[in-house]
Order: sequence, then C-alpha cells, then structure tokens
Amino acid sequence: MFDAQFSIALILFTLVRCNSALPCSERAAETRYGKVQGSTETSITGDEYCAFKGLPYAKPPIGDLRFKDPIPPDPWGEVKVAQSYGDSCPQVLPSFPKPMGNEDCLYLNVFTKSLDSRHPVMVWVHGGAFNYGSGDDFLYGPDYFMRRDAVLVTINYRLGILGFLNLEDKLAPGNQGLKDQVMALKWVRDNIASFGGDPERVTVFGESAGAASVHYLTLSPMTKGLFRQAIIQSGTALNPWTQKSPNPREYASKVCALLGKNAESPEEILQVLGSADAIELSSLQHKVSDKTEMNKIILPWVPSTDDESDEPFMPIDVEIAAKEGIHVPLIIGYNNREGVITLMRISDKDLPKIDENLENGLHPYTIKLMNEMYHLPINELRRMYFKDDERIDKDTKDKLTDMMGDLSFVEGTHRVARIQLQKSDTPTYLYRYEFDKNFSIVKKIAKTKISGASHADDLSSLFRYTGLERLFKLKPLEKGTDNYSLMENMVDMWVNFATYGTPTPNDAAVHWPRLSNSEQMELIVFNSTIRVDSTPDIEQRFRRSSSRRRKRQSDAAANSDSSAKSQEKPATTEQAYAMNYHFV
Repeated sequence: MFDAQFSIALILFTLVRCNSALPCSERAAETRYGKVQGSTETSITGDEYCAFKGLPYAKPPIGDLRFKDPIPPDPWGEVKVAQSYGDSCPQVLPSFPKPMGNEDCLYLNVFTKSLDSRHPVMVWVHGGAFNYGSGDDFLYGPDYFMRRDAVLVTINYRLGILGFLNLEDKLAPGNQGLKDQVMALKWVRDNIASFGGDPERVTVFGESAGAASVHYLTLSPMTKGLFRQAIIQSGTALNPWTQKSPNPREYASKVCALLGKNAESPEEILQVLGSADAIELSSLQHKVSDKTEMNKIILPWVPSTDDESDEPFMPIDVEIAAKEGIHVPLIIGYNNREGVITLMRISDKDLPKIDENLENGLHPYTIKLMNEMYHLPINELRRMYFKDDERIDKDTKDKLTDMMGDLSFVEGTHRVARIQLQKSDTPTYLYRYEFDKNFSIVKKIAKTKISGASHADDLSSLFRYTGLERLFKLKPLEKGTDNYSLMENMVDMWVNFATYGTPTPNDAAVHWPRLSNSEQMELIVFNSTIRVDSTPDIEQRFRRSSSRRRKRQSDAAANSDSSAKSQEKPATTEQAYAMNYHFV
C-alpha cells in the first residue's frame, strides 16, 4: 500500500518537474481569460528567459468603446500564441511623418526567467509626450533586466486624442490613457503569478510622460493596492508640459474643423470624432498647435482632472493631490542636461524671438509658477542663466538648454522630493544621471553634440535598444566598458528596490542614502563611476535670486530717496511731522 502511494507521488512529482522544465514555447501559462504560449529567448548577456508578447489586457477600444474607460478582454478557448508584439496605439512620430499603429492596441508583454517562482514584478510605462511610443523592444528590450530574478512587464496605452480627449463633460472627461495603465496593473495583480511574479511585490516605473504617468498613478484613488513601490525618471505630474490647456475642448473642435466638420458642443464633437478614422485622427491631432505653442511645449492631449467621470481617475486638481505626497517608497531623478530635448522644437530661427522676450519660449504654467510660487519675474529668471549683456542665440544655446531643463524637469522633481520630506513617511531616493557616452536619440534628432546626459539618455542603461540597433546599426553594450558597468549597477539598484524596498541593501558596494534634507539634497550620481553627492534644492536658487532682486530694488529706492533728500529744502516742522506720520 505504502509502496503504491509512494510510486504515484513520485510519478506526479516527476511529471510536475518535467512540465516546469519544458521550454516556454512548449508550455502554456494560465490567465483568467485563457492560456497563452510564449517563446524561449536568449538575451545578449547570455540569459535564457520566457517572453510572452502581445497579451490583451483590455477589450479593443474600437467602435462604441472609443473614448470610453477600458473593460476586461473577452476570454478565448484555444491556447493563444503570444510570440509577437501587439500593434502600437495610433501615432505619428515627429521624425517619421507616416502614421503608424492600430486602435486595437491594448496589449502588454511579460518577460520572466521562470514560471514557477515568486519574483518581484516591474511594470514599465513608456514615455513619448503622451502622444508616441509603445511597450515593444524598439527602445525597451528586456535583456538587461533578465540578468536578475525579476519579472518585467511593458505595456501599451492609448495616446494623443484617443487617450486624452477631455471635453470637460461626462461624455468625454479624459484620462483614458491613464485608466488603461490602471487596467494593465489590475491584469498584473490577477495574472502575474502564472508567470513567476509576486502580485504583492509590484513596482511601477516610467520615464518622461511615463514618469509623469507613474506620478499620477501614485496619486489616483483608483490604484490603491496595485503596486508597492514607484520609480519616476525625468518627469512628474507637476512639470509644465503635463498641464492641460485652459480650454481643451477648443483643440477637439479644431480637429473637427480639420475633418471638414463644424462642431462646438460635446455631443457634436464626440459624434464627429467617434466616427472618424483612428489613423486620420492621430495625423490631425498635432495640427491644432501652432509654432509658438510647440516652442513652449504646450501639449494639447495630456492628463487632466476628470471629476465629470462616473469613475474619476483624478477627481481633484493634481497640484492639490500632489501636496499630500506619495505614500509608497520612491526613487525619483533626472538627467543633468534634460533641456537638450527643447532643441528638437526650438530652431536657431526661433532664438531671436525668445531673446526679445523670454516668455516666447516658456510654458504659461512656468510663468505663473515663477510669479506666484517663487516671486521671480521673468527678467530676473533670465538673469540667473544669462549675463545682462548676453544674447540668447546659437552661441548660448547650452545655457538655454540648462534653463529649459531646470524649468521643464528639475523644478518639478525637486518639488516632489520636497513634498516627500514634508508629507510622507516612506523612503525617497533622489538621483541625477550624467553619463553621456551612449547613443543619444534626442541629440541625434536635435543634431547637437552638447555634453551631458540628455532627456531619455538614461534608458540605454536599463533597456536594450533592439530596434534602434537595427535602424542605426548600433552595437549592443559590451562587457568591460563603462557603459556595461553602469548598466549592471543601475539595473541592480532598480531590481534591488523592487525586491527589498531599498536600492542598496547592506551588502552593496555603494550606499544610496534616503532623502533627509530639503535644502541640500543628498543624491546618487550615475556616471562612469557612481558617487554620492548633494545638490541645493532648486527652490533655494529661485528664492535667492528673488531676494537679490528685492535687495537691488531696495538699494535703488534708498539711493533715490537719498538723492532726492539732498536736493530738497529743509522741511518745516509741519512737513517733518507729516512725513513721520506717513511712515508710522
């Protein structure tokens, strides 16, 4: 009897072991909607992993579902082959004017080294100004993360007018792209255990608009319990380029006009846009902005307050929500030459106009912020970066990029860090990325060789540029180089953070201190060597400049009074009394 039971148990154990040893191409993973079969791939680091591509996490947002909140996908019967990426969402890239993508685009990808473990999960939200990008391996190859025991998930979400149409009405309250991200996180919660992931250890991270999205996700009431940590790279919900237009409906009405239709009310606009071709919409959506708005990085299709929605993602103004802080452990940072990306929009021909009036190159939100929060007039802001007799021209573009980087990225990052110190009891880690020896897609498009790490340059230390390698005949990172060493360290810190809640556990060679001082912020610097440094809060720089302005005004007023008094006749007793009374 005992021998028979033991034999059965041994057979079952052997079957389970054999099944778990099968390659991914011969073994299906179970989701709530049906089984999926991936492929076995090998990274350039020599690590074998399972890739499940093009997994639907929501029903295609087509027909009556356009501009609507995402809903779960329909189940399927047979095993779904998941060995190729799903289509990107409709978009027109700045350098490739031909439209691309498909409205049926709500897919995600899972990369894992084992289906039978419980590894930490890292969900990547791509950037692209809320208008471009996808979760495929063109920029986000999983190779480097597959060195470690982590499950990587990359996602698509609706972009541009299809993802962020806000008519300030219940018919189209906006934020569909962000709600797609929430739906993807719910899919991860419900299904990732079948892919070797731990649903209790999910970290959401992103860059640029993806980073701003992550900031939004940390503030939304819809995301409670969906992730445990967050990483925000070069973008926050407080940056000027994330701010919605005072009248977003006007942009939608302009698109209708470009379609040859006159539409003003939400009902009329939605009828026109709801029946238009998705690819045509993605082509026309950029034509509603003029050159001045482009120079100021005013984006028409961005996240917004959606209190008109039955299920709002952001029911209150994001600045109010942000003041309460982020209540999960956080890594947040920026690159040291973020502003180089502005050269993709501002040409040498635009510089005289900006030199004449700096406001011609600044987002209205920035002007408001300088005046109301920092009490810093624009002419004084200019004086922080340019000498009094210095022109803004092609010879001083490096200073312009520094200013634009501070205003468009660093200020918002420091403000979030400052709020964390005031409002949150969870650890926050600040970084600055400076490495500039890798291929820079931003510098390539902007046609500049300005030193330092441009916006998005940090991506090359986390992901393999699989598509860019093909397009520009680039070589992958090579072992023994500074590039490769930095990648190893940065990926290790990101995965450590997802695993332990701290980027540098006790046995790490470099200790990354958590943020503790708002005036002199301690941070880690990523370069050929990694070091701990400190940086003054940008708020202090702005306020010091404002104080110097007030002192100059006070000194000028005092000198003026002194000069006037020296020319006055001696005051009578009555006049002296009146002057003293006035100052009292």
